[in-house]
Amino acid sequence: MEKRFLLAFLLSLAVLVMTQIFVEKKMKPPSTTPPVTATPAPASPAPTPMAASKSEAAASPSPALENIKGANEHDIVLENTRARIVLTNRGGVVKSWLLKDYKDSNHAPLDLVAGLDPQTQRASLPLQLNFPDDSALEGQVQSALFADSLERGPGGETRLTLRYASGNVSIEKDLTVDPQSYINRLEVRVTRGGMEMPFLVAWPSKFGDNALDIHTDLRQIVTAVPGKIDRTSLAKVKGTPETSGGFRFAGIEDRYFAAVFLPENSTVSRVRYTTEAGFFSIPTGPTRLFVGPKEVSLLRQVDPQLEAVVDFGWFGIIGKPLFMALKWIYVYCKNYGGAIILLTLVINMALFPLRWKSMVSAQKMQKIQPRIKAIQEKYKKYKVNDPKRQEMNQEMMGLYKEHGVNPLGGCLPLVLQMPILVAFYNVLNSAIDLRQVGFLWIPDLSQHDRTFVLVIIMVITQFISQKLTPAPSTDPTQAKMFLIMPLVFGVMFAKVASGLVLYWLTGNLIGIIQQLFLNRYSAAHPAVARKDLKGK
Repeated sequence: MEKRFLLAFLLSLAVLVMTQIFVEKKMKPPSTTPPVTATPAPASPAPTPMAASKSEAAASPSPALENIKGANEHDIVLENTRARIVLTNRGGVVKSWLLKDYKDSNHAPLDLVAGLDPQTQRASLPLQLNFPDDSALEGQVQSALFADSLERGPGGETRLTLRYASGNVSIEKDLTVDPQSYINRLEVRVTRGGMEMPFLVAWPSKFGDNALDIHTDLRQIVTAVPGKIDRTSLAKVKGTPETSGGFRFAGIEDRYFAAVFLPENSTVSRVRYTTEAGFFSIPTGPTRLFVGPKEVSLLRQVDPQLEAVVDFGWFGIIGKPLFMALKWIYVYCKNYGGAIILLTLVINMALFPLRWKSMVSAQKMQKIQPRIKAIQEKYKKYKVNDPKRQEMNQEMMGLYKEHGVNPLGGCLPLVLQMPILVAFYNVLNSAIDLRQVGFLWIPDLSQHDRTFVLVIIMVITQFISQKLTPAPSTDPTQAKMFLIMPLVFGVMFAKVASGLVLYWLTGNLIGIIQQLFLNRYSAAHPAVARKDLKGK
């Protein structure tokens, strides 16, 4: 989405710049903490004091000597202050992962794995085990009934143990839930004939906020090595690609939420993915499992490198300070719509000197337009490839130099705003702080305005701003192009976040006020204006 948006912006800017060059080319080619609750099905045993971690067990487990399985299929519920996790002992997988502090489009707790059918999509359910080289074993595990037990730890944590053994294959899964955190602890061990065998842990691609706008939704595989993070869109996956390496962490993300495996004493060595799910090779030892919001301060607490999961895009060096400034302003105004307006005001005040130079450049161009037309008339009888045209170009360049005119000077503020615009787009597109935050009639600043009222007002204000700004040329072709530009921007902004449209609209309004001031100042102080126009 970022690439398409930036491409559209660049194309529009190119039209504007190339038109001006073309016109002149006639001249030159230039928290509370309630106790953790664990609600197993009636058939499940009651919690017992937690035993030692499986990583502290004997290093050489014995082959399974007897079958271990559950008596009947049932659900197990793990719950803390942050989440409510529902698992089934059929396959030992997750059926539901509700986040209590976040709501879906129906204002109910958000289920991060909603929309999956346990019968037809069992292979993609969270924590399902995948054996790429043994499809028979994979099918057997998916339909197996695991025996389950719950244990309570001294710190209030609850550990669910799921065990299954058949023949010479033994599987054990431990999921430990902290009483008030998005971080969980996962340990998986699979053995055959007493020997550990490789496995992958699944997480579905239908993860996160399933109510997201189709135009802005993006689910990706995310992998990280020290100092670098890579993303692969699951929508573009063909076949079953695979990547290997010592990944510090790996998982799946959407715009606002992430499920990430962070091995404690090792790395994720292998990642396979399809359009349906990602499959991650985690070590036998303990692995932290983060399932929650991509909130910067929270991710930083979990692991400093995990903060990179929040993607501020190509202009992140600008986007991150903008995001911090937005949050700082929000502390005082208590509304992100108001914070966007105030931040836009600050940005435009900082760009005011450039607007002044742009206006001066436009007035200089207006002043020399009669001489430009005279030169054009003088050489219009010559063809484009005639050597005389080079003389025209030289005369034009001499005229520009004499009056200190930069033909592209009027485009400078727009060019300089582009990195800010793209950076702000990524802030609004990635920051969970703006999710489901309303302003005036807009229910969600992170989504586009479905009434299109905000975009229409933006187009109108941009047209007014354009009319007030001195035109650098009287050429009718260029005038038509300038007339079209507000409509082009309207199409570009129709499906982007309302917060970004609010930013651009506010900039237009501030620009109109600034331009009125500049026009009146020039009229009231002609001597100063003339001095500026001489470029001295």
